[in-house]
Amino acid sequence: MLPERLESQHDLLATLGNEYATIWLSVDREGNDPRLRVVSMRDHNERLFDATALSLLCHADDVVMGVIADIARDGAARKELAAWAESRRARQGAAGGDDGGN
Repeated sequence: MLPERLESQHDLLATLGNEYATIWLSVDREGNDPRLRVVSMRDHNERLFDATALSLLCHADDVVMGVIADIARDGAARKELAAWAESRRARQGAAGGDDGGN
């Protein structure tokens, strides 16, 4: 059963599923530009992806996709990544820009 917010606010594009997950895909038109809305059928968690985010996913290699899968399953890995991201943002702020990913 679709969440009510999908039925009334968004055009459902597709339902995709396999033995591990099922998701709903729809277009969210409430922002400045359309975004792809991905909703997990299991727990109704959702994420919006603009064109830039989707383009970045196209360039992600297997290592990056593995990290994403790990943090989705493992709360400790999620906390470690959050701490790394915070320290990276702090270094960028102190340096006044991009630190080259280090």
